[in-house]
Amino acid sequence: MINATNKKSKGFTLIELLVVIAIIAILAAILFPVFAQAKNAAKKSVDMSNMKQSMLGLLMYVSDYDDVMPVGGWGGDEPVVGWKWHTWRLSVMPYIKSKNIFEPPGFRMGSQSGPVMLDYQTWYEDYRQGISMGIAGIHSWAHPGYAPNGLNMGTIPRVAGLVSLVTSRYQYGDVGTWTIYKTWLGTPQYPGKGTYVAYSRVANWAFFDGHGKSINPCSTFGKLQWLPGQEPAEDFLWEWWSGPDSNVLRSWQQGATPGYQTSDYGCVDIDEYSK
Repeated sequence: MINATNKKSKGFTLIELLVVIAIIAILAAILFPVFAQAKNAAKKSVDMSNMKQSMLGLLMYVSDYDDVMPVGGWGGDEPVVGWKWHTWRLSVMPYIKSKNIFEPPGFRMGSQSGPVMLDYQTWYEDYRQGISMGIAGIHSWAHPGYAPNGLNMGTIPRVAGLVSLVTSRYQYGDVGTWTIYKTWLGTPQYPGKGTYVAYSRVANWAFFDGHGKSINPCSTFGKLQWLPGQEPAEDFLWEWWSGPDSNVLRSWQQGATPGYQTSDYGCVDIDEYSK
């Protein structure tokens, strides 16, 4: 007969438990960043897919309209202020079909409390029709002041070397060089963010020929090695006509001089693009 008093129940000692907890903590520290990077990469891939589809719809529109790109403008039927804004997105909707194609991962339509800043959103025909507004055109063709009648693609010298679309935190149909150094004026839940949505310091861009590329926003200005009044160098991906002041662009890129607002500084100072 076995004497019950001689049986011993063996459990984990305190030291063994501490060792197990330490191992779990180490594994978590290793795996959590990997999971975060995988999630970030997935968002970046979806964003790029949306970007390419948007650019494809844009090129289909251009093909049907004698190589002329669409452009937004002011309408006149807003009941309060007498005008409203419509962007190029409305023009390409027949070619894209999905109203959510302009909505990057994690974005949502709404007020300024959302990830996309929508000031005066009710004045936008895009918003009224439920069209997402998270992908913006570059000012060279999407801003009525630069191309009031629509830019003819035949006038673009380097369709494979100039940017056309980018993911933006603002609802505007266009973004220009002057937005590269601006921090996002949205809510405090998103500190250190810039105008363009970056994934591991790079944002997704579409070029006029339809291809997409992930580039650090600050790098789209290049080395700025030309004099004011000269045509920009080919590493400057925004404009191709003579006139852009390389000194001003350099201050926006590197933060050499204060911006227009107290929250403005150089592109390289924005955490989203540098950390």
